[in-house]
Amino acid sequence: MPPKRTLNRDSLSARHWPGDAQPPHSGRRNVGITVSVSAGIVGGLVNNRRVFPQIPADHLRQHPTILAKNSFVKGQPEHGAELADDLERLVALHGAETIAACIVEPVAGSTGVLVPPKGYLERLRAICDKHGILLIFDEVITGFGRMGSSFASNYFGVTPDIVTTAKGLTNGAIPMGASHSRKFHDALMHGPESQIELFHGYTYSGHPVPCAAGIATLDIYRDEGLFTRASELQDAWHDAIHSLKGSPNVIDIRNQSVSSPA
Repeated sequence: MPPKRTLNRDSLSARHWPGDAQPPHSGRRNVGITVSVSAGIVGGLVNNRRVFPQIPADHLRQHPTILAKNSFVKGQPEHGAELADDLERLVALHGAETIAACIVEPVAGSTGVLVPPKGYLERLRAICDKHGILLIFDEVITGFGRMGSSFASNYFGVTPDIVTTAKGLTNGAIPMGASHSRKFHDALMHGPESQIELFHGYTYSGHPVPCAAGIATLDIYRDEGLFTRASELQDAWHDAIHSLKGSPNVIDIRNQSVSSPA
């Protein structure tokens, strides 16, 4: 038998194999890596996609702000709401029926704490409603009090169709993720009789230890009022971080609540 190897490692190895010397490729259909690779390419981080150049670029990306016009702004910048209209352009070009969803980090985290301009998220919501496109908020970073509210969707007053969460769900004590949507509930409650009500038979689905950690974490958030703690700290933090303006090599400072890069 060949040595045990993961498909992820095999894919990386094949990517770096020199030119015509590459061996024949083989693979299996319907394997778990499909999920992890798809998650990696749906985002906009170039380095995450570079090792899989053969994958079609069927995920279209938008930049949520105009950095040149919005430097050294506290909170939401004034300029850039019109960037949301690029979704209208894509609808006109490809047809709304080809666009499954618009996936957004309300405040882009690992790409530099990019704060949405005033009106940007509202405009995305309106366009998605107009064309029947799902609006998904990735709140893995912004959820559970990071914004001074329970979720960024509450903070900005824009309701998505689906919210994805992790990290703060268990205070990082143990890995756990969750997706939240009224649509999920309705599909489970009103689906066909032959439908499995709630399939959670994947390797790590429905694991009792993370669920216990999640319940304990939510209790602490509630009992200690931690969802609003960031809003109590934000003014002092904004003044402190913006005091770096004029320092060597500081070309911009952005902040929303207690999230601030310089």
